[in-house]
Amino acid sequence: MVGEKFDIVVNVGRPKSINYRMQVEITYHSKQVIRVVITGGQKSLTMEKYLFRKSHQWKINNLDLNHQKSIQSQSEAILRIQNTIDAYFKENNIN
Repeated sequence: MVGEKFDIVVNVGRPKSINYRMQVEITYHSKQVIRVVITGGQKSLTMEKYLFRKSHQWKINNLDLNHQKSIQSQSEAILRIQNTIDAYFKENNIN
């Protein structure tokens, strides 16, 4: 489980915008937390998913995005990334 890498494709903008391919690596896994590093190009994002919570499961530890976009558009992009990773976890029984 730890060290497992997989690719995701996420549309982080408007419906007709470009799809982005990102690599996700699971760096830590326990009964309570899964920590992942998401990289795409020169940008990276480190997040934790708390398995014991019912809501607000994701926490961003490190955000390295070099964009001057609005906070709302960055939040929407991060939410789409989280949903894509959640779908992968559910599909592969990672929890």
